[in-house]
Amino acid sequence: MPIFVALDENWLVTRRIKGGPLSAFGIGALEVKPFNPDADPWAMPAGTIMLGQDVDKDRLHHGYRTAAGYLGLRPVLTGQAVTGATVTLPACPAGTVIEVHDLAGGEVMHSLTANADGFTDTITFEDAGQYAVEIDPPAPWLDMTLKVEV
Repeated sequence: MPIFVALDENWLVTRRIKGGPLSAFGIGALEVKPFNPDADPWAMPAGTIMLGQDVDKDRLHHGYRTAAGYLGLRPVLTGQAVTGATVTLPACPAGTVIEVHDLAGGEVMHSLTANADGFTDTITFEDAGQYAVEIDPPAPWLDMTLKVEV
């Protein structure tokens, strides 16, 4: 049975619609098969795409449709590190929103938006406490949260 997924306006997978048995192969083998109404107008639910064989259902929510028409894994930011009270931000694409949260106080301590690709910085916490640095890059990048306890 084919597998259908719904995509949002950024081509990110939002939900799995239906499907049959799944194999253990990686998500990289997924192929987007465009809807062809001339061949079979009832083949796919509206607003969805049909995927090829070897779908990894556990990683499907990390998928997005590439410009080449394949479903790939959303890119992940790299280069981040947490060393003691210092956080090194990953290299972020332009438009990434970064917020620093004080978890005990429940407040946003600082917020900024990366204005250029490759933006990175370090944040050092001086006061004892628990903090979270939320990094929300534009689609199709995956977001991340770095936690620090000082």
